[in-house]
Amino acid sequence: MGKQELGVFAQKYGVTVRTLSNWFTDFWDQGIDPQNLAISDNVIIIDGYVLEQDCVLLLVTTVDSVIFWTFAQRETYLSWHACLSQLSGHPSAIVCDGQKGMNRAIKELFPRVLTQRCHFHVQQRNRQLLTLNPETVPGIAFNTLVKDLPKLNTRPELLAWLTKYQSWMNSHKIYLSQKTYYPFDTEYIYKNFTNGKRNYFFTHQRLRAAVYQIKTALPNLFHFLNHPNIPKTTNHIEGGINSQLKLLLRLHRGLPLQKRKYLVAYFLSQKQPTKIAKLATRNFY
Repeated sequence: MGKQELGVFAQKYGVTVRTLSNWFTDFWDQGIDPQNLAISDNVIIIDGYVLEQDCVLLLVTTVDSVIFWTFAQRETYLSWHACLSQLSGHPSAIVCDGQKGMNRAIKELFPRVLTQRCHFHVQQRNRQLLTLNPETVPGIAFNTLVKDLPKLNTRPELLAWLTKYQSWMNSHKIYLSQKTYYPFDTEYIYKNFTNGKRNYFFTHQRLRAAVYQIKTALPNLFHFLNHPNIPKTTNHIEGGINSQLKLLLRLHRGLPLQKRKYLVAYFLSQKQPTKIAKLATRNFY
């Protein structure tokens, strides 16, 4: 009904806001389930969208269509397993953000399917760990490496980047392994000693976390170079669906969760085709 408030329509039809709301009671009580669309030989993109603290939307799409959705309390292995197990067929590839529970469910259900890590989420996580302006020289150099990821569109460019990456790793191996020991005094003796050894933490924890993220993502970061039909980000969901969902929910802010879930389901149902045209892709597995 657009951006106008209920009071505007209530005045237009000469009724109270409560009466107007009651007219739509049956509408809100309807259930909307996704169609069971076949995904064989299609590249699918999966992502989670948080509606509130205990409700997340699990979404499966192709580049241009919504395939399936469901709601869960958290993004966990069990919730993603339940979601992905309802898909009809095997995809040719999956693009995702690499969430742990999601990865485990993918490996169990589609062990031979290519998984492309989203470059946008890798960079976003790197910004969270190192900020936009790291203060240390190794952090600045590593941040530059991560920022260069979107520029890699050919294998020679990738090989040049990997050379720089390996050179950075070799140059800062000792720096990354630096340790900071807890204070040595009577107050901390019991707390900070285990089996006679003084406890410590790694001095550059956030940089280590950023490096570990890239290290674990590397095997699945560049499948798109061999298979051009595979997107390297989940931006088709982020920009094409999530941004529209944010606008829709903002225009209808104040609705209880159950109504918001219905609103989201109705929106997604309008983006489902009657059938999915198979992409001209070869079988990767």
